Amino acid sequence: MQKAASLLILVSFIIHIGVSAQQVYVGGKAHSGKLSWEDFTGKVPESTRFDANTSVNVVPRMRHAGTKSDTMRLEYLEVRVEVDSLKTWAKPNRRTADLLQHEQGHIDLFVLCAREMDDRLSHATVTRKNL
Repeated sequence: MQKAASLLILVSFIIHIGVSAQQVYVGGKAHSGKLSWEDFTGKVPESTRFDANTSVNVVPRMRHAGTKSDTMRLEYLEVRVEVDSLKTWAKPNRRTADLLQHEQGHIDLFVLCAREMDDRLSHATVTRKNL
């Protein structure tokens, strides 16, 4: 129960600070990170029991910047949160403010994961032993 309460507090904090610190893309275009029903362009599966689906990927972007001895240097670029609008859908008759807020919570959690990945990748050293 304590973990659930901590997670709820953390998600509430993220919602208050917004997602502006992490770049969010919807349909391949830079986005504010605040969902609207216009972002849900995917086809609703006929047999689904769910009211909506938000399809999200966290994508690190980096490139090899050189190798010295057994240590590889990576040039870190960014970690993107990408919403696949073609796989993100909602039943038209179920689109409510509460459901949109619930789906926004998924984006906010992915932003949290991206921030953690961003922090770890920006300080990472890759060697043959830890690859």
